[in-house]
Amino acid sequence: MNVLDHLIIFLPGPRVVDALFPGPAGLILDAGTRHLGQGTRNRRALLADCYLELVWIESPVDARASGLRFQQRCEGNACPFGVVFRGRAPGAPGFLDYTVPAGPTLKILDDPALPFVGVFDDADDDRSRAPRQRQPGHRNQHALQHGEISTSTTPTDIAIPRITFVRGEPKLTLTLTGVPSPLRLATPSNPRPENWQWT
Repeated sequence: MNVLDHLIIFLPGPRVVDALFPGPAGLILDAGTRHLGQGTRNRRALLADCYLELVWIESPVDARASGLRFQQRCEGNACPFGVVFRGRAPGAPGFLDYTVPAGPTLKILDDPALPFVGVFDDADDDRSRAPRQRQPGHRNQHALQHGEISTSTTPTDIAIPRITFVRGEPKLTLTLTGVPSPLRLATPSNPRPENWQWT
């Protein structure tokens, strides 16, 4: 059975992170880490059983060399959302093996018109993946009830409990326990940091 690991928001830079968080849900972020060999940096909102990862480009040279389209996504030239899960990789075309520098190998779908999709495939029995760290003081009490990723084109044959892909303008909608209304994040037409906001 597929199990959600985390959702990704690709952003232009750390100023946007500061503009979005803690936000209406009061989400606390960890300090984050650099992704060596990928040219990216992140911060995370650790939830009860998954996490929300905020990613931006720190080294354009390394990002381009990685072969991933993360720079396009962070610049707003490709779908700015993604999802990573544990389970069985779909048989759909387009999935490729990708080895994280000094890390595990996973199956990825990195079509710029689609959300980024990563799968830690149970069939590979990859033991090299480090467990997610629960840093004291950074875990949020909320749990993800449902996440909806809206894009102009949706991936096919991918079933992840609590995640729905729908057609529409790029938008991420999160329903969290303890938060009365869903959180919606749409890509602004003018992507200056102050224009990114939850609605």
